[in-house]
Amino acid sequence: MNNTNIAPDRSGPGSAGLLVSILLRFPEVGSVTFDPDNHSLRFTLLVRGRLESTGYEQLLELLDSSVRAFGVLQGADPRLLGVERTSFGQVTAIEFTRDVETLTREEIAMLIELARDGFGERLVVEADGALVEEDLLVQEQLIDAALDDLRDARGQQNLIAYREGGRVMVFNK
Repeated sequence: MNNTNIAPDRSGPGSAGLLVSILLRFPEVGSVTFDPDNHSLRFTLLVRGRLESTGYEQLLELLDSSVRAFGVLQGADPRLLGVERTSFGQVTAIEFTRDVETLTREEIAMLIELARDGFGERLVVEADGALVEEDLLVQEQLIDAALDDLRDARGQQNLIAYREGGRVMVFNK
């Protein structure tokens, strides 16, 4: 079971809760950051090994076409889709940035599934992050509700949530 430290949520309805729920629901996500200036979320996934230019370009094309196709199906035009990579020795951090206005939990799940398919065993997954089916459904409902609240909220603070030693921590950035 994960222990959770939550910063007081003074940044709008449910933003800290949203970050915690994303980390609990998706053990592949190492950290998630809310940027109030761009009204966006940035998801960081870690991959063992270096992601070379060819693999990175293929990832960019796949993500762009997938997010755009998903947007068409949902009747939404994504305002922001960014992908960056940073290598640290034998680990590569992949950061996906998406606008909150058009982001859905289903799209987050799609992005994670694309990462699983593309990176396989190289994708770093929190070992203690396994939730039972009932808990997964609760986290999904919380994510849906918090995303809806966050779309309408303004004047939030910059928050970051990450995993450390089986715990989820949330901080004002």
